[in-house]
Amino acid sequence: LNQKTNKTVFVVTETEAAARKLADDVNLLGGRAEVFPSRDYQILDTFGSSNEYEHKRINTLWKIISGDAQTVFLDIEAFTQKTISKTALGNSAFVIKSGETLDLKSFKDKLLEMGYSLTEQVDGMGQFSVRGGIIDVFSTAMSEPVRIELWGDEIDSISTFDPLDQRRVEVVSKVTILPAAEFFMESGALAERLSSLLSDKRAKNSAFLSVVSKDIDILKSGGAIGLDKYMDYLPQPASFIFEYAEDSVLVLSENRNIFSRLKSLEQSHLAAVEELFEKGYVDSGND
Repeated sequence: LNQKTNKTVFVVTETEAAARKLADDVNLLGGRAEVFPSRDYQILDTFGSSNEYEHKRINTLWKIISGDAQTVFLDIEAFTQKTISKTALGNSAFVIKSGETLDLKSFKDKLLEMGYSLTEQVDGMGQFSVRGGIIDVFSTAMSEPVRIELWGDEIDSISTFDPLDQRRVEVVSKVTILPAAEFFMESGALAERLSSLLSDKRAKNSAFLSVVSKDIDILKSGGAIGLDKYMDYLPQPASFIFEYAEDSVLVLSENRNIFSRLKSLEQSHLAAVEELFEKGYVDSGND
């Protein structure tokens, strides 16, 4: 289909296991297939949990935008989950090039705002480290991390490196930086935005307002909070992957099984929202 139409093909399956198997088969035949996985939203602020699937989702979305994904396989859960909008992803992406100037503090602050974690050593996607004039960052746009070496405020060199032995692999001229989170916002602006919710008469859940107030205090004290529960209150509204599928080919694999699982997902979703509402992690309109 991709060769005949010259369009990205989206194949929706019942389960993620089926999506991964089909993608593996296509890649074995020389195609360029990607999997867009589903993920668990971190509504309860369970810090320390893995962001691997979220990073993979962002990476796949960027490949779709860039035209590097011929076929995208995903299960019906991933198809119905909210994600970063195409506009927000495109606007937040930026490129740094060798020979350009770089303000280290501004760059560090930008990475933190976009969901990157500051670590002593970079060994996973979505991490960065700073050692003097050397910045290591594993962008969600890349398959390998890069090492940026500064001479004063000028980028002297950029090279990829192996996260296992930290040795340089290849010199590159530029690197694209994407968000490391599907939903993000600068902490000061976020605190101000959440403060407006406390006086919003449309908010009906007093427990939710209590959680909001607590999160504002955390932000003002320099802490971080999970943004998944606030995805619908951010400046760039959350979207769905089918926004990225405009002018593409959509294929449903085994329709009956897909619709059966969709009904099951709807039931579990409603039960989860009811529980989260009672605990104050969502308001009545944020479902």
